[in-house]
Amino acid sequence: MEDNRRKHPRNASYIIGKYKVLEGTFRDVIKNIGAGGLSVRTNRKVAVGQPIMIEFSLFNFDSMMKVNGKIVRRDLA
Repeated sequence: MEDNRRKHPRNASYIIGKYKVLEGTFRDVIKNIGAGGLSVRTNRKVAVGQPIMIEFSLFNFDSMMKVNGKIVRRDLA
């Protein structure tokens, strides 16, 4: 059983996001998203604790959302 300590629920998604971290700029899939954060599916090794800037479109491809945050967890496949 999963230990879910999130304040805000996440919704499953399949959104292509372009993100920038210390290791570079990449495109990967946002697999879930909610008011408190999001999860990106990637095989890249990124350091926990570093800043991230991610761009994606939800409804209108003419308008991109830009979100700044911090990497708080990395799950290894």
